[in-house]
Amino acid sequence: MHRQRVGNPPEGGTQRAARAGLLAALVLLWGCTSPLTAAPGERPSHAGAVRFSLLAVGDTGRLPVLGRAFHRQRAVGRGLAAEDERLPADALLLLGDNFYWKGLESGELVHRVRENVVGPYCRFVSLSGPRSAEVAGACPRRAADPRSIPIHVVFGNHDYKSAWSPALQRRAVPAFVPNWHAMDGLVEVVEFPAGVSLVLLDAFALVRGADPSSLRDALRRSRGPWRILATHYPLAWAHDVAPGRPGVNRGFTDRVRAALREAGVPVQLALAGHEHNLQLIEMPEGAPGLQVVAGSGSRVRALSSSNPRMHFGAARPGFARVDLVGAGDSEALRVELYATGSVPWLARPERLAAVSVDPLGRLHMPAFP
Repeated sequence: MHRQRVGNPPEGGTQRAARAGLLAALVLLWGCTSPLTAAPGERPSHAGAVRFSLLAVGDTGRLPVLGRAFHRQRAVGRGLAAEDERLPADALLLLGDNFYWKGLESGELVHRVRENVVGPYCRFVSLSGPRSAEVAGACPRRAADPRSIPIHVVFGNHDYKSAWSPALQRRAVPAFVPNWHAMDGLVEVVEFPAGVSLVLLDAFALVRGADPSSLRDALRRSRGPWRILATHYPLAWAHDVAPGRPGVNRGFTDRVRAALREAGVPVQLALAGHEHNLQLIEMPEGAPGLQVVAGSGSRVRALSSSNPRMHFGAARPGFARVDLVGAGDSEALRVELYATGSVPWLARPERLAAVSVDPLGRLHMPAFP
């Protein structure tokens, strides 16, 4: 895999009993609102050989409020791990807002890496760094299963709330988790041997006025033939424009689409977060064929759509999976959306929707479950 960088910048017994009662009630409540119907063996197999796999999730970085046993980010992380056990992935992608609410700050560095990286993504992290021992206690199972895959990270708007947050994510987190790779510059391209170019874009920097020509040039240099654009802001939202902020979405989308036109190379798929739910949106000509939103990695927001191109949407915690399947004329990117429960021990993934994208960006949709 080749990486290419482009661009800029003490409680008493009574209190304990009351707290335990509250937590038990919440378990029952969450169990009712997040039914889990699919056992791992029931999930469908892929048509044709799988040559490349990517797991993606965004808006992940909330600290546990009621303890680790009720941490929604860990629940989604368990779902990701179960899906990786079923069919191993080549990379994990985080789609921004990796640390709420003010990004990553130096005074809480060890605590946040432990709670928002190592604990939730125990199956995927490498703990061979010079400071890994400081956070390894959040992942007691790691010694028995040494598998790790690259964790590629883009930034969201909350990752910029602290001035030092992007630099800490780039430079400090890898000392604890060496396979954590936060993007550097406006655009970074990761080339996978299967012919997949993962194009990481800093959406917040582009909204703030960064030159989109770096995106155009990076796309031109990307190897392809499959290109996946990964960024925090979607090119199409559940609403036609961002609610209450019409200029942000429209201006961002226009800049990205102009760069795509000028690059003159196909981009079949766009992955994003920001909206805290799961969506599949067919895109118009001149844009990636499919926009996938997987922004419910730790928080869920109700879905209210006015976008007629949306084929599927769900206000559920979960993630996306992308597989390159088939060969020759039948080669395609297969995209699946999975929901999980809201608590870690009820977090088996449930497939909600699937779609395939061909080399020209055309969508082929099986019946949704």
